[in-house]
Amino acid sequence: ILASHSAVEGTMELQDMASLARELGDPRGLVRALTNQGSVAWPGDPIVAARPLEEALELAMAVGCREGVSGIQSALGAHAVNDRRYDEAVAHLRAALDGPRDDQQLRSVDLGNLAGALLLRGDPDQVVPYVLEALALARVQDLGGTVHTPLIIGARLLSEREPRTAVTLAAAVRRMLDQGGFS
Repeated sequence: ILASHSAVEGTMELQDMASLARELGDPRGLVRALTNQGSVAWPGDPIVAARPLEEALELAMAVGCREGVSGIQSALGAHAVNDRRYDEAVAHLRAALDGPRDDQQLRSVDLGNLAGALLLRGDPDQVVPYVLEALALARVQDLGGTVHTPLIIGARLLSEREPRTAVTLAAAVRRMLDQGGFS
């Protein structure tokens, strides 16, 4: 109950922030408030959460906030994967990856999410380059836990051709996650 109360309270504060940004005529502040509002609301009600994210995307595009556009596309893509809307997820995640992203950890996560969406959509032949790039970023940038998604996708790809290797890889990822991440 406390956690849900806290989430509702946080959503109310974000709505207040969005209202204030509107009153002040601060479009970039409004983009941030709407993006946060949509991201916080998503687990409870994806349809309600999509509205502020879509408004934030439209506004970010209108004011030329390219990094904001990439971040919002990333959020919409991740949520679409979770909601099993794989075509939409692929479109959002590709757009996010095409935009400017200084945060290599977020890029690695987007690559893993895109690989997963492609695999779940039935396009396994397109997955490998994204998995490899995500793994390379994770290794070079020492990103730790962000590497689990591409590793699981890699295990899934191997499952038909090399089932023993796939099981070993999946078990290794499970052990790493059980230990709190990657060292």
